[in-house]
Amino acid sequence: MRILIVGATDEALDIIRELVKNKHEVVVVDDNKSRIDRVVQELDIAAHLFSFIDLEVFQQIGMHRADVVIAMHPIDTINIIVCTIAKYFRVPKVYAIVNSRESANILEKLGLSNSVKVKSRAMFKEVLEMVYNIKIAELDDKYYLVIATVEEGSNLIDKKVEEVEDEGVKVLTIVSNDNNVVNFDKNYSFKKKDKVLFIVDKGKFSSFLSSFT
Repeated sequence: MRILIVGATDEALDIIRELVKNKHEVVVVDDNKSRIDRVVQELDIAAHLFSFIDLEVFQQIGMHRADVVIAMHPIDTINIIVCTIAKYFRVPKVYAIVNSRESANILEKLGLSNSVKVKSRAMFKEVLEMVYNIKIAELDDKYYLVIATVEEGSNLIDKKVEEVEDEGVKVLTIVSNDNNVVNFDKNYSFKKKDKVLFIVDKGKFSSFLSSFT
């Protein structure tokens, strides 16, 4: 996916690293030179220093070609502007990470974002849930429980259970598109709209996410 992230904050860097690790094309934009310099020094990705008051800026950085826009600038006014312009460009998925519930309410009421989160300690997990359309629950110190829907274009489609499972990933339950529990074995091939419950070793989580790209 081509993912445009607006705001190269400390929290954003953790998310950017994870997305880059999973081979997404990530473009970062900010109006703060020190934050952009840090991205350029650490990661081999496109990073642009821009002011956000000109529509042509977003054309130049290719917002109209993005699959996902994530607005997580420290200033919520900019996040609202970014979401508005992303909707203008008909970006398929627009997400926002904001500082206040008031800003979240504005975005939700105007329908400017597919999903809005208020910044929290769990933000890293919440952004990954939005991008990959999964739900993550911490089972214990070693494992996550992950609920995922097999979407169009997912690497899971037509892949067999035995190809996905390894020492760090186990399929627990599969529910079909018509909400029936599937009696599966290792030769079962995942189908579009299957809902799958996985148990995933935290150490294998990054490689596990690549199944959804």
